[in-house]
Amino acid sequence: MKFFKSEAYLTGAILLAAGIVIAFFPKFISTLFYIAGAAMIIYNIIVLIISGTKGTAPFFAAKSISGILIGFLVCGFPTLLSFGLPVVLGIIFSLTGAERIISALQLKKSGRAWLFMAVLGVISLCFGAFLFFNPFSASALFKRILGIILIVGGIAVIVSELRAKEVPPSVIDIDDFSVKDDEAKRLK
Repeated sequence: MKFFKSEAYLTGAILLAAGIVIAFFPKFISTLFYIAGAAMIIYNIIVLIISGTKGTAPFFAAKSISGILIGFLVCGFPTLLSFGLPVVLGIIFSLTGAERIISALQLKKSGRAWLFMAVLGVISLCFGAFLFFNPFSASALFKRILGIILIVGGIAVIVSELRAKEVPPSVIDIDDFSVKDDEAKRLK
């Protein structure tokens, strides 16, 4: 039982720490990606040079060049996440909004309820335009919201474990118990 409680406390603490870092120190995460990418690039350059001097260049060259490219991708990931994801989501929301507006117009022509669909379409279209034209501020907003959600989740896990009722003293907690089968003796 104690293992599960400590695991829940650890989960709550990890969620809380991740939420604080994401919400209030997002540059820290970007710095970690830059350090990891630079380490991959440097390591693969060293491997490429060493394999070139030892004559095993063909196999290790391809592997090292791939590692260098992956290192550049890791370095660029924070920027891609901050810029690319909101732009892609903006396009998706805009297309969905336009589709809903067109569907609402078709519903209106057929005489069915169309206003709710039109309002959803306009909201989706406006949200998509916001994401598309303001990717960096949208990304910062998403990071803050995600961080706050993680903070609340971490606090909720810790509080729920603190409030969990202990095993009442009248209940015996037994991990291993065996029962003799007296039924077989009685039947003989």
